[in-house]
Amino acid sequence: MPCGSDSQHLTYLPRFIFLVVAITEHIEGIHVPGIHFETIPVHSDIPFEDQMHVFDSANSNTVKIILGTNACESSVTLPDVDHVICLGLCKQIVYNEASHRQMLVPTWISRASATQRAGRTGRVRPGTVYRIYSRETYENYMDAFEPGEMLRIPLDSVILMLKEMLPEDAVTEILQTCLEPPNLSTIERSFTSLFSSHFITSPDDSCSITTLGAFVSALGIDLALGFLIGLGIQMGVGAEAIQIAAVLSFPKTPWIVSSK
Repeated sequence: MPCGSDSQHLTYLPRFIFLVVAITEHIEGIHVPGIHFETIPVHSDIPFEDQMHVFDSANSNTVKIILGTNACESSVTLPDVDHVICLGLCKQIVYNEASHRQMLVPTWISRASATQRAGRTGRVRPGTVYRIYSRETYENYMDAFEPGEMLRIPLDSVILMLKEMLPEDAVTEILQTCLEPPNLSTIERSFTSLFSSHFITSPDDSCSITTLGAFVSALGIDLALGFLIGLGIQMGVGAEAIQIAAVLSFPKTPWIVSSK
C-alpha cells in the first residue's frame, strides 16, 4: 500500500496503525537520489485490498518495505524480499490464572516462529535476516514451539461442550488425556465459573447442564455473550440483548469507517 502523501487515510485505524503511519512517514521522508521508498503495512486492521500490494513487484529504483505483524508468518512467498528484520516479539493470548481470563500481552516468539519469520526471505533468491535480540535470549528465553491453545485459554466453553456431548463421562479425565493436558487448577476454576454463571448444577464433574447452559452452548458463541442473550430473553428484552451481543462480538470497533 503506497503511503507517503496518502498516509493520512490510515488515521481512522486503531492505535497500532498510528505507529505504522509514523514509521511510514519517517521512512518515506528519507531522501536518496534515484531511490523511492515504498512502505506496505500488513495488519488485520488494514483493508485487505491494500495488503495485497505486498505481492506487487518493486521497480528497479524502488525499495519496498513491509511493516509486518504475525500475519506475515505464513507459507505464502512474498516476492522481492531481500532482508528481514525480526524483533523477536509478538502479542499472544495467554491465560491469566488469577483473573481466569485470557489476555493479549507482548511476549517472546518461539524459536519455530523465528525460523518462520526468517523464511520470508531467501525463498526465491538469496536473502538475509537480522535478529534484534541476543543469542542468549534465543536459546534461554524462547520456547521451542508455541504452547497449545488449550493451555492459553479458559476451559469454560470446552467443558460445557464436553458435558453436553458426553453427559455421563468425567470431563477432567478426558482433558487429562490430551497431548498437552491443562492444569487441574485451571479445570477447577472453569467448573467454578460455569457454576457461578448457572450453566451447570454443581462446580465439579458430577454436574449436569442447566437449561441456560444448554441454550448458550447451542448458540456457539462466547459464553459471556450467550449469558447476556439468555438473561435478556428471561427479562423480556431478547431483541435488544441480541443487538448488544452482536455489537460486542464484532472483532473491530463498529465506529471505524474507511474514508475511501
